[in-house]
Amino acid sequence: LVDRAALADIYDQRGLATDSLVSQATWGSPTVGCDVCEPDTKDARELLAQVDGLPTIHIDFDDSEIQRSVAKAIANDLSEGGLDAVIRPHDASKYADFVGSGQAELFRFGWIAQYPGAGAMLEPFLTDDNAFGADFSGLSTKAAKAQSMSELDARRELWTQVQDDMFSKYVVIPVLEFSTRLAVSDRVRGMRLDALGTFDPSEVYVAH
Repeated sequence: LVDRAALADIYDQRGLATDSLVSQATWGSPTVGCDVCEPDTKDARELLAQVDGLPTIHIDFDDSEIQRSVAKAIANDLSEGGLDAVIRPHDASKYADFVGSGQAELFRFGWIAQYPGAGAMLEPFLTDDNAFGADFSGLSTKAAKAQSMSELDARRELWTQVQDDMFSKYVVIPVLEFSTRLAVSDRVRGMRLDALGTFDPSEVYVAH
Protein backbone atom coordinates (compact mmCIF):
# COMPACT_ATOMS: atom_id res chain seq x y z
CA LEU A 1 0.00 0.00 0.00
CA VAL A 2 2.97 2.33 0.40
CA ASP A 3 3.65 4.67 -2.53
CA ARG A 4 7.46 4.69 -2.58
CA ALA A 5 7.71 7.19 -5.43
CA ALA A 6 5.68 9.73 -3.43
CA LEU A 7 8.00 9.26 -0.45
CA ALA A 8 11.00 9.92 -2.68
CA ASP A 9 9.41 13.25 -3.61
CA ILE A 10 9.25 14.20 0.08
CA TYR A 11 13.03 13.74 0.25
CA ASP A 12 13.40 15.95 -2.84
CA GLN A 13 14.90 13.02 -4.74
CA ARG A 14 17.74 12.55 -2.22
CA GLY A 15 16.02 9.24 -1.57
CA LEU A 16 15.41 6.94 -4.52
CA ALA A 17 12.38 4.65 -4.49
CA THR A 18 13.52 1.03 -4.39
CA ASP A 19 12.01 -2.45 -4.29
CA SER A 20 15.16 -4.11 -2.95
CA LEU A 21 16.96 -4.23 0.40
CA VAL A 22 20.27 -4.14 -1.47
CA SER A 23 21.52 -1.24 -3.57
CA GLN A 24 21.54 -2.15 -7.24
CA ALA A 25 24.93 -0.44 -7.47
CA THR A 26 26.37 -3.27 -5.37
CA TRP A 27 28.32 -6.08 -7.03
CA GLY A 28 26.34 -9.32 -6.88
CA SER A 29 23.09 -7.69 -5.74
CA PRO A 30 19.76 -9.56 -6.12
CA THR A 31 18.37 -9.59 -9.66
CA VAL A 32 14.75 -8.91 -8.68
CA GLY A 33 13.06 -6.93 -5.95
CA CYS A 34 9.96 -7.31 -3.81
CA ASP A 35 7.05 -8.38 -6.03
CA VAL A 36 4.66 -8.53 -3.04
CA CYS A 37 5.38 -4.91 -2.09
CA GLU A 38 3.63 -3.22 -5.00
CA PRO A 39 0.71 -1.07 -3.80
CA ASP A 40 -2.77 -2.23 -4.78
CA THR A 41 -5.33 -0.14 -2.90
CA LYS A 42 -8.39 -1.66 -4.59
CA ASP A 43 -7.51 -5.28 -3.77
CA ALA A 44 -6.42 -4.30 -0.26
CA ARG A 45 -9.79 -2.67 0.50
CA GLU A 46 -11.67 -5.69 -0.83
CA LEU A 47 -9.64 -8.10 1.31
CA LEU A 48 -9.79 -6.00 4.46
CA ALA A 49 -13.55 -5.52 4.11
CA GLN A 50 -13.86 -9.23 4.90
CA VAL A 51 -12.02 -8.87 8.24
CA ASP A 52 -13.75 -7.88 11.48
CA GLY A 53 -12.07 -5.95 14.26
CA LEU A 54 -9.04 -4.60 12.41
CA PRO A 55 -6.59 -3.02 14.88
CA THR A 56 -5.30 0.52 14.67
CA ILE A 57 -1.77 0.56 13.25
CA HIS A 58 0.74 2.90 14.88
CA ILE A 59 3.47 4.25 12.64
CA ASP A 60 6.55 4.80 14.81
CA PHE A 61 9.32 7.17 13.72
CA ASP A 62 12.09 9.41 15.05
CA ASP A 63 10.51 12.84 15.12
CA SER A 64 11.68 15.47 12.66
CA GLU A 65 9.92 17.55 10.04
CA ILE A 66 10.78 15.24 7.15
CA GLN A 67 10.14 11.99 9.03
CA ARG A 68 6.78 13.33 10.18
CA SER A 69 5.87 14.08 6.54
CA VAL A 70 6.88 10.56 5.53
CA ALA A 71 4.87 9.01 8.38
CA LYS A 72 1.79 11.03 7.45
CA ALA A 73 2.09 9.96 3.81
CA ILE A 74 2.32 6.28 4.82
CA ALA A 75 -0.64 6.67 7.19
CA ASN A 76 -2.65 8.16 4.34
CA ASP A 77 -1.66 5.27 2.02
CA LEU A 78 -2.76 2.71 4.62
CA SER A 79 -6.02 4.56 5.32
CA GLU A 80 -6.86 4.57 1.62
CA GLY A 81 -6.28 0.83 1.65
CA GLY A 82 -8.81 0.34 4.43
CA LEU A 83 -6.62 0.39 7.55
CA ASP A 84 -6.88 2.71 10.52
CA ALA A 85 -3.36 4.18 10.84
CA VAL A 86 -2.05 6.90 13.12
CA ILE A 87 1.44 8.34 13.45
CA ARG A 88 3.37 7.96 16.72
CA PRO A 89 6.50 10.15 16.92
CA HIS A 90 9.39 9.50 19.31
CA ASP A 91 12.29 11.58 20.56
CA ALA A 92 15.16 10.96 18.12
CA SER A 93 17.65 10.36 20.94
CA LYS A 94 15.48 7.56 22.35
CA TYR A 95 14.20 6.05 19.12
CA ALA A 96 16.81 3.29 18.76
CA ASP A 97 16.11 2.10 22.30
CA PHE A 98 12.37 2.14 21.61
CA VAL A 99 12.75 0.02 18.47
CA GLY A 100 15.01 -2.39 20.36
CA SER A 101 12.40 -2.74 23.11
CA GLY A 102 10.07 -4.67 20.80
CA GLN A 103 7.18 -2.23 21.33
CA ALA A 104 7.33 -0.69 17.86
CA GLU A 105 4.61 -1.56 15.36
CA LEU A 106 5.12 -0.25 11.83
CA PHE A 107 8.40 1.58 12.15
CA ARG A 108 11.11 3.28 10.13
CA PHE A 109 14.41 1.43 10.09
CA GLY A 110 17.45 2.69 8.24
CA TRP A 111 21.08 1.61 8.23
CA ILE A 112 24.39 2.16 6.48
CA ALA A 113 26.28 -0.81 5.10
CA GLN A 114 29.80 -1.24 6.46
CA TYR A 115 31.14 -2.36 3.08
CA PRO A 116 29.79 -2.40 -0.52
CA GLY A 117 28.22 -5.84 -0.57
CA ALA A 118 24.81 -7.50 -0.37
CA GLY A 119 25.81 -9.24 2.84
CA ALA A 120 26.44 -5.94 4.62
CA MET A 121 23.02 -4.65 3.60
CA LEU A 122 21.17 -7.78 4.71
CA GLU A 123 23.09 -8.41 7.95
CA PRO A 124 20.66 -6.39 10.15
CA PHE A 125 18.06 -9.06 9.40
CA LEU A 126 20.27 -12.12 9.90
CA THR A 127 21.21 -11.60 13.54
CA ASP A 128 19.32 -13.48 16.25
CA ASP A 129 18.44 -10.21 17.99
CA ASN A 130 17.26 -8.33 14.90
CA ALA A 131 15.05 -5.31 15.54
CA PHE A 132 12.09 -6.95 13.83
CA GLY A 133 11.76 -9.83 16.27
CA ALA A 134 11.60 -12.10 13.24
CA ASP A 135 13.05 -15.57 12.91
CA PHE A 136 15.34 -15.59 9.90
CA SER A 137 17.25 -18.66 11.10
CA GLY A 138 18.16 -20.89 8.22
CA LEU A 139 19.15 -17.97 6.03
CA SER A 140 22.55 -17.47 7.63
CA THR A 141 23.99 -20.59 5.99
CA LYS A 142 22.66 -19.55 2.59
CA ALA A 143 24.00 -16.01 3.10
CA ALA A 144 27.43 -17.31 4.09
CA LYS A 145 27.52 -19.42 0.92
CA ALA A 146 26.58 -16.40 -1.19
CA GLN A 147 29.35 -14.37 0.45
CA SER A 148 31.95 -16.96 -0.52
CA MET A 149 30.96 -17.17 -4.20
CA SER A 150 33.13 -15.51 -6.82
CA GLU A 151 30.90 -16.31 -9.81
CA LEU A 152 28.63 -13.29 -10.30
CA ASP A 153 25.45 -14.95 -11.62
CA ALA A 154 25.47 -17.69 -8.97
CA ARG A 155 26.10 -15.11 -6.25
CA ARG A 156 23.21 -12.94 -7.45
CA GLU A 157 20.86 -15.92 -7.62
CA LEU A 158 21.60 -16.93 -4.04
CA TRP A 159 21.26 -13.39 -2.69
CA THR A 160 17.95 -13.14 -4.56
CA GLN A 161 16.76 -16.28 -2.75
CA VAL A 162 17.83 -14.87 0.63
CA GLN A 163 16.00 -11.60 0.00
CA ASP A 164 12.87 -13.40 -1.32
CA ASP A 165 12.78 -15.50 1.85
CA MET A 166 12.85 -12.30 3.90
CA PHE A 167 10.02 -10.74 1.91
CA SER A 168 7.94 -13.92 2.23
CA LYS A 169 7.65 -13.30 5.98
CA TYR A 170 5.95 -9.94 5.36
CA VAL A 171 8.13 -8.32 8.00
CA VAL A 172 9.85 -5.63 5.95
CA ILE A 173 9.25 -3.64 2.77
CA PRO A 174 11.99 -1.62 1.08
CA VAL A 175 11.08 2.01 0.59
CA LEU A 176 14.01 4.30 -0.17
CA GLU A 177 17.68 4.11 -0.99
CA PHE A 178 19.75 7.19 -0.30
CA SER A 179 22.48 8.42 -2.61
CA THR A 180 25.43 10.71 -2.01
CA ARG A 181 25.74 13.76 -4.22
CA LEU A 182 29.15 15.34 -4.51
CA ALA A 183 30.17 18.45 -6.44
CA VAL A 184 33.86 18.62 -7.31
CA SER A 185 35.81 21.27 -9.23
CA ASP A 186 37.32 20.15 -12.54
CA ARG A 187 40.73 20.98 -11.03
CA VAL A 188 40.40 18.10 -8.57
CA ARG A 189 42.17 14.89 -9.63
CA GLY A 190 42.15 11.37 -8.21
CA MET A 191 38.64 11.55 -6.73
CA ARG A 192 37.31 8.01 -7.14
CA LEU A 193 34.21 7.05 -5.20
CA ASP A 194 33.45 3.48 -4.17
CA ALA A 195 29.95 1.99 -3.86
CA LEU A 196 29.48 3.57 -0.43
CA GLY A 197 30.39 7.06 -1.61
CA THR A 198 33.76 7.18 0.16
CA PHE A 199 37.18 7.88 -1.34
CA ASP A 200 40.88 7.66 -0.56
CA PRO A 201 42.00 11.21 0.32
CA SER A 202 45.67 10.27 -0.17
CA GLU A 203 45.00 10.01 -3.94
CA VAL A 204 43.30 13.37 -4.28
CA TYR A 205 45.15 16.49 -5.43
CA VAL A 206 44.39 19.83 -7.10
CA ALA A 207 45.79 20.51 -10.56
CA HIS A 208 47.54 23.87 -11.03
